[in-house]
Amino acid sequence: MHGSNRNSPRESEELLKAIQNSLPANIAVLDGAGTIIAVNERWEQYARENGDPSLEHTGVGVNYFDVCRRARGACSEGALEALEGLQALLAGKIDEFTLEYPCPSPGREDAFFLMRAVPLKDKRVGLVVAHLDITDQKRTERALRESEEKHRTLVERANDGIVVLQDAIIKLVNPKFLEMSGYTKDELLNKPFADFLSPEERALLCDRYRRRMCGEDVPAIYETTMTRKDGSKIEVEINAGIITYEGKPADLVIFRDITQRKAAERALREAEEKLRALVNSVDAAIFTVGSDLRLTMLAGRTEKTIEYTPEEFMADPSLWKRRVHQDDYSGLVEAVQKSAAEGKSISVEFRMIAKSGQTRWVRATMTPHYNEYGEWTGHCGVAVDITDRVLAQQHDAKYAERMAALAEISQTFVSYLDVEAILDAAAHRTGQVLQAIAVVASVDPATGRVVRLSVSCPDVQKAVDVDQVLAEHPLTIGSLFGSGEIKPVIIPDLKRISPEFGRLAVSTNLGPGLIVPVFADGEVISIMAAVRQEGEPAFNEDDLWFLTEVASHASAALTNARLYRRQTRIAETLQRSLIPDKPAIEYLDIATAYFPAQGDVEVGGDFFDIIPFGDGTTGIVIGDVAGKGVVAAIHTAEAKYMLRAFAYSIHDPGSVVTALNRALCAYADEFTFVTMFYGLLMPDKRRLEYVNAGQEIPLVLCTRYGIIKELRPASPVLGVIKDLVYKSDSIDLEPDDLLLCYTDGVTDMRSDSDRFGYERLLSVVSSIERACAQTLLDRITEATRNFGKGHQVDDQVIVVLRPLD
Repeated sequence: MHGSNRNSPRESEELLKAIQNSLPANIAVLDGAGTIIAVNERWEQYARENGDPSLEHTGVGVNYFDVCRRARGACSEGALEALEGLQALLAGKIDEFTLEYPCPSPGREDAFFLMRAVPLKDKRVGLVVAHLDITDQKRTERALRESEEKHRTLVERANDGIVVLQDAIIKLVNPKFLEMSGYTKDELLNKPFADFLSPEERALLCDRYRRRMCGEDVPAIYETTMTRKDGSKIEVEINAGIITYEGKPADLVIFRDITQRKAAERALREAEEKLRALVNSVDAAIFTVGSDLRLTMLAGRTEKTIEYTPEEFMADPSLWKRRVHQDDYSGLVEAVQKSAAEGKSISVEFRMIAKSGQTRWVRATMTPHYNEYGEWTGHCGVAVDITDRVLAQQHDAKYAERMAALAEISQTFVSYLDVEAILDAAAHRTGQVLQAIAVVASVDPATGRVVRLSVSCPDVQKAVDVDQVLAEHPLTIGSLFGSGEIKPVIIPDLKRISPEFGRLAVSTNLGPGLIVPVFADGEVISIMAAVRQEGEPAFNEDDLWFLTEVASHASAALTNARLYRRQTRIAETLQRSLIPDKPAIEYLDIATAYFPAQGDVEVGGDFFDIIPFGDGTTGIVIGDVAGKGVVAAIHTAEAKYMLRAFAYSIHDPGSVVTALNRALCAYADEFTFVTMFYGLLMPDKRRLEYVNAGQEIPLVLCTRYGIIKELRPASPVLGVIKDLVYKSDSIDLEPDDLLLCYTDGVTDMRSDSDRFGYERLLSVVSSIERACAQTLLDRITEATRNFGKGHQVDDQVIVVLRPLD
């Protein structure tokens, strides 16, 4: 036999499959009917990781066209377009089909794929479909668009004029430059920039532009004068540098209007000259210092502020430097040296320590002077005492800061309905503003004992130390205020407040303090205090005013929180009284559940009822009354017991719901409406007559046939249209069929922004083959809890019934 290089069919098939598996795409081969006849490993891996572990929905043998037709939810975008394209490809209308489409999956909500399909090249009729993950490409494109938009916004909204020059032509201008120059965009773009320069500046600026573009070292920042379209001139600061614009080198030029700044500098120089002329008539000092900053001349009333005479300063020319506050000296020296280097006058504010130890604020306005060789020889200037002005500004700034803090605290309190959260917020912000250890305590009005402490301080360790000591010492109103009037008070030394508290203050080295009571309905419900350790600054009336204001805001917030807690407990008690125990009814397997919402969410109007009538029929009720809290609970009781009353006297569910609707329209307020499902199971336990008035869709799992029937709402909600007549529908049940009723708290369960939804609920019910009522209820509960990670924001009611043989 002669040798051959041809591979066997099996080897060729294995080689083809190896090639398919090496490609970075999910690949499937379809026959002429759209059925999947082959896939690569990436296709199988993606299917298993995204909800099809057994490949029964997307594997070999599945009709891919049907998959496109059935697509629902987040992954359905582009499905019909894909179907039409693939069918057109099979029909020979096109040679190739491509489609970009989103395909979110858990952890990759922004996933994007590129579908590319081509017909088979051999005699068989079919397609090769490849799905390539282009998520990173899409992210890059989106990031690029966002970056371009940010840069465009920055240029468009810049407060400086921006111009791009390329080949000496204006290529870009922003709105601010148009405003500065007075020209329109059309008048500037694609024109030589030299046409718009002042004649006296043209040669210099053109030369700098040429040299910069040639790579020479020229000044990047300089000041010049720009001529506007109307002929007026403005002073500008230019900052220029080379960039790449549209693939070519360009000059980015930033224009800053410094007209006002230059005018201010001129005005300052004029003011300094006038000040020198007036210094002898005011409380000021005229001085000169050498380049070593030693005094060479001093005249003025220095003894009034610094308490040293000019003669004392001149006897020791370096004395003034030693009297400058240590935290200000280096900044003062740096400012003087910069002034000398730039040849500009300066005005500097700094602190000096008087002979008595008091701190005085001084503003010195100084001008450098030079010798005939241009060498700096020193500064001359005028110094004035500005202590009163600085202290007033500091007081105003502190007042503004505290007013802003009070506004923030008030807003914070409004957002809280929890007593502990209010106390913690008050302590935290008070400690920050007063730079002290803040202690906020709740008080039992009956005993006057402190029952909870919240301690906060910018210095965390101080807060921990005080918190530990206070927790070990039971405090009362008496130990804090004594037997006198309970009112806001400044305490110079906390060790003297009472013997009991004095021992506590000694153990924590506490010194000065503030204590302010918080009243509600005439009773002390909380104590707010700010304390500092011994040796730290004492508190003043401004501090007491601030803490008293915080206490006032806290009083209203705590009162609201206590009222809210009381109303919530009433509503919860009333709501739970409306949830019946699970009845034991022969021939029925029943499971019920009521799960109230978690956290600070108010009680809702969800309810259910199982009514065993004496004639062998059984009523099933599940509903939801609009609203929250006590009002919703009251309306829920009205709806439940009115329905019971009508159900005992009227057999037909449609007539019962009609009567209930008329009653609600007559007696409930205009804002109350009810969604409800009312079903009546006949004595043979086989026929269910029902009315669904806007309630979530009950499901019937027909276990014998493996199908699910939906009892969709056919009637409007109750309590809106008075004369509406409700009609009954009916369905036949088989033994072991499962009837599921539920409220919207089940489908509204959320995981971040995603909703559990009806489709997921349908999927859970579909996974049940044959089970008891409690098993189905447990499966639904487990699914919602796992989805929502235990975070439930609405009440949930679930009722499951199963007829028995």
